[in-house]
Amino acid sequence: MRQIQITIQGLGKLLSGKDSDHYEASDPNNNVKLDTLHRRLIDLLSQNKFNEAENLLFENINTAKQSNFILALDFYTRLNEFSDEILNGNDYTREEIKSGLYEITRLFGFESIYNSIQAQ
Repeated sequence: MRQIQITIQGLGKLLSGKDSDHYEASDPNNNVKLDTLHRRLIDLLSQNKFNEAENLLFENINTAKQSNFILALDFYTRLNEFSDEILNGNDYTREEIKSGLYEITRLFGFESIYNSIQAQ
C-alpha cells in the first residue's frame, strides 16, 4: 500500500510539479467530459465497484492530455486507500492496483519514470 502511494506521489510531482496527486475538477484547463468521468469514477468507488470503475477509466482516458493522467493518479490514490479486506471482498487486489497504475503510466509514455521510481 505504501509503495503504491509513493509511486503515485512521485509520478504526480515529476509530471505536474505539484505535491498533490488529486484531480481538481475546478481546474479551468479541464473539460466537462473529464469532470463527468471523475464523478462517475468516484461514484463507482463509493459502491465498491472497483473493476467496473477501472474499466470505465481505461475506456475513457485520453492519453494526449496530461490532465487525464492526473485523473488516473487520483483514481489509483483513492483505490489504494481501501483496505485489503474491502478490495479482496470485491474481487480486487492490491496487485491489480499496481498493474493498472503501471499500465496507465505505460499508455501515457511515462514507463521509464515509473520504473525509476520503483527502483528507488
